[in-house]
Amino acid sequence: MKLSLLAVVFILCSTFVNANLIILVTSSDIYLSEETVQLEIFVQNPEVQPTASNIRLLDLEDNLIKVAPLFNKIESNHYYAYFDLPKLNEGNYKIQLYGLKFKVDNVLKEISEELIINVTKGTPTLSIKPGFFSLENKPKELELQLITKDEKVEVNFETADSLKHPYSQKETVIKESSRKFFFQFTPLGQTYNSKIYINLSYSNESYSIPIFVITGLEKIETKETFEFLSEVQKISKTLDKSQEISGTLGIKNILNETLNNIRFELSDELKEIIILNLTEKDSLQPSEIINILFIINKNKNPSKLKYVGDFKVISGSNSKSFPIEIGFNEEVPETINKSVESQKETPKELELFKLPPPIQVEKKQESKLGLYLVIIITILFAYIIYKLTRKQKQKKSFKEYITKIKS
Repeated sequence: MKLSLLAVVFILCSTFVNANLIILVTSSDIYLSEETVQLEIFVQNPEVQPTASNIRLLDLEDNLIKVAPLFNKIESNHYYAYFDLPKLNEGNYKIQLYGLKFKVDNVLKEISEELIINVTKGTPTLSIKPGFFSLENKPKELELQLITKDEKVEVNFETADSLKHPYSQKETVIKESSRKFFFQFTPLGQTYNSKIYINLSYSNESYSIPIFVITGLEKIETKETFEFLSEVQKISKTLDKSQEISGTLGIKNILNETLNNIRFELSDELKEIIILNLTEKDSLQPSEIINILFIINKNKNPSKLKYVGDFKVISGSNSKSFPIEIGFNEEVPETINKSVESQKETPKELELFKLPPPIQVEKKQESKLGLYLVIIITILFAYIIYKLTRKQKQKKSFKEYITKIKS
């Protein structure tokens, strides 16, 4: 399938000036709270290509609702994004692509487009990561993560012939946890850009996860943007329910360009027990480092024994995640607490992030030019006095010598 019907319609409509400059398509019109929204985007040659920062979610009164879209360019004028809905009340909401500029009749105009989705109640809630794949036409293993926010979910998979997997029966995702599934992609000789799907169904719901197979010359470039300054790859701590810990994580811009509109976000589950000292920053210069403070279990009243999720730093279509897993010990009976209270030492603060050794920076030596000048001037002054004194002595001796000759 070279082009979807939607893409054909888009191309036909592009002949009309100021018509269908932006087309938005979601995989569904109805969602449950905290489900994953998949958004396909077609644009007609904007002055500046869209990024994740152009996507926003609004209620019908135009109040902004924070989401964190992950965004990628598929090919020219074609993009795909996905994001998890936050906890929302039932009702209608607007997904908007805004702030794009187009030349219309040789006049630069800012144009936005939006569509309506309906959020309703229901269970189970399942989120998917990623919401799409984009890959070159060569063998590759794909990793799909499913996350359930409430009850156990049983999932069925259907895939194209070019995707091999061992999941022939219903697969279970346990309550309040995540599970990874792996698919092996094998090219089938496609010579054009194409799209295949991983279809999954559960209860009365379903997802179709598109896989864009890129065979043309235009390659999707992915590059590392941020570096986490920590020797550990994730936080994994087990605490007492009355224990609070904190620590800072350094984040470095490793590109040779300034990154703008930086956001720091936690998965919804982690927001209950983790506080960040900073949630956004206007810009991050090349090689600049910013430290984010994490305060864990400040209220000392966790409602669960285990919290799993990610800390994410985002700038436009660039992002990086840091996995976090926090567990809590079962409460010790009060009688035992009293008996050991007198013996209990104040717990030491746990190391939250194992930081790499500090870079040794050579101390800038203080300038000693002034001291050297003083020494040189002193030596010169002493030398001049010495020469003058010696000269006077030499002159006196000469006079004495003449007087002696005359006598």
